[in-house]
Parts: sequence; C-alpha cells; structure tokens
Amino acid sequence: MEKRDHVSFDGNAEEAREVLKFGEDLFPVAKRRRIASRLREQLPRSDVCTRPGPGGVRLTYLEGWRAVDKANDIFGFNGWSCSVSSLELDFVEEKPGGNGRPRFTACASAVVRVTLRDGSFHEDSGSGLAEGMPSKGEAIGKAKKEAVTDARKRALKNFGNALGNSLYDREHLKRLAKSKCEAITAPAVKAEGFPLGGSKDCDPRRALNDVTNRTSTMASKGTTLRIQASTTTRTELRSVNVTSVQGNPPAAAKDDTVLRQALDDLAHLADDFD
Repeated sequence: MEKRDHVSFDGNAEEAREVLKFGEDLFPVAKRRRIASRLREQLPRSDVCTRPGPGGVRLTYLEGWRAVDKANDIFGFNGWSCSVSSLELDFVEEKPGGNGRPRFTACASAVVRVTLRDGSFHEDSGSGLAEGMPSKGEAIGKAKKEAVTDARKRALKNFGNALGNSLYDREHLKRLAKSKCEAITAPAVKAEGFPLGGSKDCDPRRALNDVTNRTSTMASKGTTLRIQASTTTRTELRSVNVTSVQGNPPAAAKDDTVLRQALDDLAHLADDFD
C-alpha cells in the first residue's frame, strides 16, 4: 500500500488532495519500460572522454556534468535526486612551492546516494584529490567537490550502461576505440499508414528518416500525424504534430540531439498509459 500525505487547502477538507512523497511515486508502467530501455543503451563515443593514466594507459570516463544531464534526460529533471551520505577530509599536506610560497594538497572521500522518484536507489563512494593549490581552503574545497562528483557518477552508473556502466565493458571500449561514432538505440516507432520495413519494430533512425521524408508537405501545413506506439501489453494511438520532426531529414538524422528529441517526442505517446 502506497503511503500518502493528506494536504488540505484553505482549511476545507473537501478540497484536500493526495500528494505523493518523493520516493513513493511510481513511474507509469510504460515509462518504466522506456527508462529500462534507455538505461540498456551503450554510451556513444560522443559522450566519452579520455585522459592519460598510470603506465601510459588512456583512461575512459564520463564527465560529471554529462552524467547529470543524461540522468535528467532519462529519469526526468524531477525524477531523481541525490544526497551526500558522508563527506570526509582524508588529509591535507603543505609543501613549499617554486616561488617560496606554500602549496597545498588535499584528498577527500564521499558517499552519495541517488534515489529515483519510485524509491529505488543506488549508493557508492568516490574520492577527490586537489594538488598544488595556493591555499589550504581552496585545496580542501576542490577535493571535496571532486569527491562528491565522483561518488555521484559512480552511484549513477549502477543504474545501467547509459549512465556509465558500459565504460566497464572492455569489449565496448574496444568498439569505441575503433569507431568514430556509435549508433543510438531507442524505442521502436511506426508511422501509421507509412510502412517501415514491413514491421512495427524498426530501426529508429530509419523510422525518423521515413517519417520526416514522407511528411514534409504535411508538416508545412501543420498537419497532425497519427503515430502508433506499441508496448508489450497493448497498443495505444495518440496524435503528434509532425513539426517536431520536420526540417532537413538527412541533417536531422545525423544530429544525435535532434534525433533523440524527435524519438523522445514519439516515445512520449505511451507515457500516460500504465
């Protein structure tokens, strides 16, 4: 049984409504499936950074801001939260600098918990190191910030490949090293009345190209195109204005941001059904 707070307005009990607490608000079934599908995606090369590591090895990582951006994209800006469970300063060292002024090095460790709106969570630890800083305060502050960022990234990667877990897959790292770009996978879509390879389940890039190519005239007139979104339990029909995917189809298909937005617009068809 879900727990709810009863909140009344203006003291009128008849106007009271139920407000779900964060962590007790379940995602709709269709959206849960969509989130699970997105989390299974491997990180594309465009999202991955590298830096020199020990022994001349190149280390692959996901930047902190990008991890947050991807979490907002997958879960929704109000679909997740993070909290710092612990934050400790491990050590601070003072050493003489080249100009005679002291330089400070600090190391910190943190534990961060990431919680989704339905209550599921992951928790992980991270560390931060600040070297050669001009003041003790700057060294401590930088080390703590890096520790929290590292812990948050490590907690997020536990949710799936799309949030960094794929960077622990050696085979995927080999593929990234060999290829200049990675294809994006997304929920399959079908334009009603426009066959897409004779199957309702098709490659999303081909689907987007097909929709944009076949509806450019309709889009210019503001026509609404009916799109069919299939789930494992049933099929629902809703309307989507094709202006969201209009424009130059080849350019749209090559632009990952435009492609993802258009596919998200189509995938939103089933979000309200549970």
